[in-house]
Amino acid sequence: MTLIAGFRLHRGGILLCADREQLTGAGKHTVDKIDRFSLAASSYVIAATGSHPILANALPRIRQCLQDAEKSGKDLRMEHQAIIGSALRPLHEEMVWGRTDENERGISLIVAASFGQQKGEITTALYGNYGDTLYPANAYLCEGTGRDLAYYLTDKLYSGVYFSLPNRTKAIVQASFIFRGVREAVPGIGLETDMVLLSGTERGVRMIPYSVIEKLDQELSEIQAGIQKAWNQGLKIPDWLKQESADSDLENLPEIYI
Repeated sequence: MTLIAGFRLHRGGILLCADREQLTGAGKHTVDKIDRFSLAASSYVIAATGSHPILANALPRIRQCLQDAEKSGKDLRMEHQAIIGSALRPLHEEMVWGRTDENERGISLIVAASFGQQKGEITTALYGNYGDTLYPANAYLCEGTGRDLAYYLTDKLYSGVYFSLPNRTKAIVQASFIFRGVREAVPGIGLETDMVLLSGTERGVRMIPYSVIEKLDQELSEIQAGIQKAWNQGLKIPDWLKQESADSDLENLPEIYI
């Protein structure tokens, strides 16, 4: 079971994240679930969840198809989406579609890509997949176990009147908060969190050590502490809620007839 997520940054960068827990029988161990590679004028970071045997075939095929396309002179900036789809299509035909256990063989990918080599010329793209089809994402994507809770937390952090895409510092802190929240609530999501930052301003990919993220997790305030802080600083409690009753929990509350 795996949770993966991708978050866009304000200068075009993309932060990809994944937990590191993998269950094997009665035990669990830590694994890297984010693939990354670079070609002559493009870089790719792929977070993956789903059937491990299918993923073990999918990721090398994607890399090989992009390498072959580059060697043949194709413009990867313009054609990468179709090329990745061409790698996923035969794999799904051979190993997924039409099988009696098709649902267990599905895979989910979050793909981040950058194109160009010089500052000022870099463009980036963020995709999820539906089978063999890649679809673009504007701000963020979450997939895998705990997806619904991750989206709930992300929606809250990536919304509001004054919302703007985060810088790398804010994105890493927010992602740490989201993954910690899901890890505490959903079984099977655990151990460390991997993060890989794909730059939107220069050619480069940076792996952020999970040991650093673990220390950051310990510094993040608990939700309960945040509520207590708001209470102590003058949370505006409505008058009807201040009127406690010694005899009944139902007295002094707004009345709705049912």
